[in-house]
Amino acid sequence: MEAAATQATPARAELVRARGLTPLWVCVAVAFLLCSLVIGVIAGPVDIGVGGIVSTLAVHLHIPGATSSSLCADSGSPEAVSAALVEYVKRRKQLRILDAFGTVDFDPKYDYKTERNRKRP
Repeated sequence: MEAAATQATPARAELVRARGLTPLWVCVAVAFLLCSLVIGVIAGPVDIGVGGIVSTLAVHLHIPGATSSSLCADSGSPEAVSAALVEYVKRRKQLRILDAFGTVDFDPKYDYKTERNRKRP
C-alpha cells in the first residue's frame, strides 16, 4: 500500500505549478499603467476643486434642492467664503457647549413642577 502512495506522488507533483502572475497579466498591467501615464501627461493637471466634488456628490445622493449649479457653484467667491466662515463659527460654538456638560451645579431644592405652574405677571 505504501509503495502505491509513494509512486503517485511524483505524478501529482508534475500537476502542481507555482501560483503567481502569469506573463499575460504582467503585460496587461504594465500596458495599463503606461497608457494611464501617457493620458495623464497629455491631459495635464486638472483642477476639479472641492466645490465640484461636493456638488456632484450631492446630486448623486439625491439630496433635495441640490443641483449641480446650486451647491458650491462659486466656491472662491467672497459670499461663499463668508457663508463658510459663519458656518464654521456656529459649529465651534456648538462644540464649546458640549464642554459645559457636567460643569453646572444645580440647586437640589429647586422644584421644577412648582415653577412650571407658577403664574407669571
